[in-house]
Formats: sequence, structure tokens, C-alpha cells
Amino acid sequence: MFLKLVASNSFWRAAVALAKQLSNPVAALSSVPLQLNASVAKVTKFGSQLASMGGGLRYWVESPDSGPQGLALRPALALLFPK
Repeated sequence: MFLKLVASNSFWRAAVALAKQLSNPVAALSSVPLQLNASVAKVTKFGSQLASMGGGLRYWVESPDSGPQGLALRPALALLFPK
């Protein structure tokens, strides 16, 4: 087994930013977006083609002023090709 670890410059900048936020957890948690998700899906047939179709709702409970707000819909369709 071969394991190769690669860390880029952007990874280290993100790690430093995270460490700064964790040094003050109250300030860090106050800026974290909070969302609630609910979804349903069903496998069905279109002729002989199997498909998974569904959808979901997302509600943003907490978000920054410039972040997403309110409700969002998420439709989903995936064609299935079993062997």
C-alpha cells in the first residue's frame, strides 16, 4: 500500500484561519451557518429505464447577512444502470 500526503499553500492558509477561529469559539460559532434539510426519494421506472427521483427542502436557520436566507428547493433525478 502506498500513501502520499500532499498539502498545498491554500490548505495551510485554511488551517491557520481555522486555528484563529478556534482560539475564540464563541465568535467562531456565531458566524457558522445553520441549515435544516429534509428530502425524499423513490426508485421508479420510465419504460424500461430505472431512475431515482426525489426532492428536498432546505431552511437556513442562521446565516451571515451576506449568506443564503429562507427556503430552498432541491430536485434530484438519477438514471440507474444496474448490471
